[in-house]
Amino acid sequence: MNPTVLTAVSAAALVLALAVAIGLAVQSRRLHRLRDELVTRNTDVACLRSELDTARLGGPVAVEGPDRSSVARPEVPRPRVATSPTAWRRARGGGAVRTRRSVTR
Repeated sequence: MNPTVLTAVSAAALVLALAVAIGLAVQSRRLHRLRDELVTRNTDVACLRSELDTARLGGPVAVEGPDRSSVARPEVPRPRVATSPTAWRRARGGGAVRTRRSVTR
């Protein structure tokens, strides 16, 4: 291969690698910033929930962890999770799935 072409190709590869590295660094900084913002918002939500529970229950509510991420709330029964597609449809009030063959003509 011609040395000039080889030099041009390796320079282009170097520029491309540098551009990819810069792009990854910028993306990483954005992701870290978003993560920090999300952690702050989650902490704020936990504090608001704690204040709401305090007002609702009329007294202090137990809070776990230094960042108040896990706030003790009154136990609320959780709905059962539908596992099969049929159970999923029934839980949402739907009937059987109709296909062309099941429709009476």
